[in-house]
Amino acid sequence: MRGYEFTLYHNGAVVGSGNQWTQANTFNLNLQQGKNVIAVKATDLGMQAGLLADLVYQQESIVSDFNWKTTATHTTGWEQTNFNDSAWQHATDFGMYGMSPWNKQVAGMPDNTSARWIWIGDTYNNPAVKEAYFRMEFTVSADGLDISNPITNVGEFANVQYELKSNIPMPSLIRQKIGITGDMFTEIPATGSFSITAAEYAQLSSTLVTNQIYLDEATDQSIKITKVAAILTSSGYVVEYAIPQFEELFEYYSIPEQTVTFDQSNLVYPSGGSIVSFSDVSSSVYSDVPSAVYSDVPSSVYTDMVTFGADDFISCSKSGSDFVCNFKKELINQKSGGKETLVEAGGTLTLKAPKLRGTYKHNKFDLKFTAGESANVYVKGKAQFEKEIKVPLYGLELDAGKVGMATVGIFLVIGIDGNVSFEFVVDQGYSLEAGVKGKNFLYIPRLGTIKPYSSVDRHLNVTHQIEGTLTARAGAQAEVGLEVLGISLVGVKVFAGIEGEGTW
Repeated sequence: MRGYEFTLYHNGAVVGSGNQWTQANTFNLNLQQGKNVIAVKATDLGMQAGLLADLVYQQESIVSDFNWKTTATHTTGWEQTNFNDSAWQHATDFGMYGMSPWNKQVAGMPDNTSARWIWIGDTYNNPAVKEAYFRMEFTVSADGLDISNPITNVGEFANVQYELKSNIPMPSLIRQKIGITGDMFTEIPATGSFSITAAEYAQLSSTLVTNQIYLDEATDQSIKITKVAAILTSSGYVVEYAIPQFEELFEYYSIPEQTVTFDQSNLVYPSGGSIVSFSDVSSSVYSDVPSAVYSDVPSSVYTDMVTFGADDFISCSKSGSDFVCNFKKELINQKSGGKETLVEAGGTLTLKAPKLRGTYKHNKFDLKFTAGESANVYVKGKAQFEKEIKVPLYGLELDAGKVGMATVGIFLVIGIDGNVSFEFVVDQGYSLEAGVKGKNFLYIPRLGTIKPYSSVDRHLNVTHQIEGTLTARAGAQAEVGLEVLGISLVGVKVFAGIEGEGTW
């Protein structure tokens, strides 16, 4: 603040004060396990009002942002830990450290802080409120710091900040060659290649060099050129590319801690021609599920087996905070070499009050998906295959800034091992909390610090009629992830359903 004074409280006790806006004041706090409260009384004596704070604890931080509560009214006990601030409003976030008019003139404030300038009201320039009260409640545990009741938005993350390194817009010719799509159900290969003619090479040659990064702004996807080689038998070229590393694209990327609820507009359906896909994921990102449940087979092996019936359908609608989907899909219908494979599934799947809580900032990231699910699903057919089918039913997309997207995919997972005729009905439900958390360095996940976590409570009833020897699985799988410019930063997958084996 240009001309200001403040008093800082921790758990109701005065910690210190200051009155020089160009100098950050540093205070040592005796944080306690469990709930803690930082409170600040701030007075603007000039023309521009703003509060900037960064609390550091064991390589984590809680910073000033729109999660702080504020009021212009003094109430006795406002600084105490047990004070009820539910009637207070959220602070207004005016921007990150370095913005005008303050720029980076606060000595002692770390240059890479993710702290935001905040105040009460809709302007920091000669604001109507000159004296404001601020509170931030948080908890301290073995896992570090956690904001109490982070702000809740509908449909998208708010106040996402990022800064890109230099790149070049992706030419339309390259977009066509690599077949860029924004479909959340399509996995982007980590590497690839394409061929171009001599004329096309001449068109692109000024930028088509090793390590060049192209960015497609329409779909927020990017590639890095790794090799350009002439084809000896023709006048063309082969271009190899890879998905760039996060640090090659960004100076930083930051999502303030918040919870996002879903709306009807966030629903995404797989395209009608979707091919049944197969799991191809390291078991290290799974919690609460044996790695043997997941196959490791490229979908191309099975594309000839997959057709969709004319009467297939998926219909989803929102009921209160829940999403109710009715579906019927003919998953496999193949006759070959005297063998017949037929698998059909259908029923109703309800996702109860899905929420995605996220933070991705200096020293910390945490992406948590919470929801309940209930399902009445039937699966029937004849099977002569030994791999798992994973069928996308629907998804939910959340904007995580112009260049980022957080997604929740809901899949039907069927696993049959053997030669059987079968029909079974799954009546199941679960509540789940699933996510990944870890530490960052300059907003880049540190290797070895990514920690998946999940908690699943299930109820399950199964009726079955099976002839043959088999291992069978059926149920719903939730996949949650955060992608920025096509780069997967964090992700977790949780399966809930039935698993059984034997001879019937």
